[in-house]
Amino acid sequence: EGYSINGVTLDGTRTVTNVTSGNGPVQKFTITLANGKAIWANGDDATREVSLTREWDPSTGQWTVTGEANGTNRNNAAYEMKITKALVYKRECAIRNKVFMAVEGTKELTVDGKLITIDYGAGDCDRMVTVTVDSQSRQVEVKGDI
Repeated sequence: EGYSINGVTLDGTRTVTNVTSGNGPVQKFTITLANGKAIWANGDDATREVSLTREWDPSTGQWTVTGEANGTNRNNAAYEMKITKALVYKRECAIRNKVFMAVEGTKELTVDGKLITIDYGAGDCDRMVTVTVDSQSRQVEVKGDI
């Protein structure tokens, strides 16, 4: 309640629940965002609903994420995101590449009926993704620092 960052007000309820069973090393969490909304100073807003599952294995430094999200962007365009092949993140890749991103898996993003597929590859720490829009594919290198 009443939270903002860089002039953007954030609202909604984010819930993280530890659903780990047993005493194994892998920790499993569900993450939901209900009634998510970002409001910019000029009045623009975006909405978001999220349902994800995250599994963390500290012995390998690797975690996987599955799930989906939907909402509207600042231009009031409706979107849906679905992880179609579990996204895999590796701690070693984030440290080495200074970019926190999946290194394996696939997600589909539909914005106003247009399908965009993002393929993160087969597990290499290479910062490369393949983006496909309207049957046209292109490799993109993700840049940035943590």
